Amino acid sequence: MIALLIIAVIMYKGLSFKLFDTEITSLAKIPFDNRGCVIDISLIETGATTEDVIQIRKVSDNGKVQTIKTFERYNHLIGYKKLNDTTVMLILKDTSYYANQADTFRIDVP
Repeated sequence: MIALLIIAVIMYKGLSFKLFDTEITSLAKIPFDNRGCVIDISLIETGATTEDVIQIRKVSDNGKVQTIKTFERYNHLIGYKKLNDTTVMLILKDTSYYANQADTFRIDVP
């Protein structure tokens, strides 16, 4: 009976083990008071086997989170600017290679 319990615990630990943990780091929060939300710009680091991404999420006052856009290939937020009540400008860069240039994006907030 004890051996069966030990085997069950080992199987549970083995099946629930995560090799790489996902780290989410908030880089900036842009309030949109007129829309009742905050735009959260986050770096998502998923481990050695996949590239980091920058994700733009809308966090409503009621706690609902909606992903607006995910930028693969980018791992650094150089700057951002709220252009108006519905648009944000982002300047992103991939720092894994020295010759990569920064790119500018316009994001419409739904």
